[in-house]
Amino acid sequence: MRATFVGQSEAIMTIDAHFGVSIRSRHGIPVVRVFGELDLAAAPALGSALATAAKSRPADVIVDLSWVSRLTPAGLRVLSSSCRRLSKRGSQVRVVADDVVVTSVLELTGFDRAVTVVDTIAEALEIPEAVVA
Repeated sequence: MRATFVGQSEAIMTIDAHFGVSIRSRHGIPVVRVFGELDLAAAPALGSALATAAKSRPADVIVDLSWVSRLTPAGLRVLSSSCRRLSKRGSQVRVVADDVVVTSVLELTGFDRAVTVVDTIAEALEIPEAVVA
């Protein structure tokens, strides 16, 4: 795994050419953005990124799956367990997913009934899309 720090507010971790995860802050809310295939090899990096985002005990955490091309059961398990832990600590978790393959997995498994799933970062931030540039 390789970690690259971009500025002071974003860390990008790359597992391989097929997966990466970044953590940054948008309007004071930690945003964990996932890139590529969220599978067995990549799932631990997502868990680690969500644990890092949770360290400050934020009121809100956003998980951005907009760039995920594949979500396997292993990736979903880590996502679900991490979201449960965050919720137990008092954080409200919102997941951004707009790809039909990813959203169908979230719907078929019932994940979308346990965690708020929205189409855009703007919806997750609960501010008008025009403001989020």
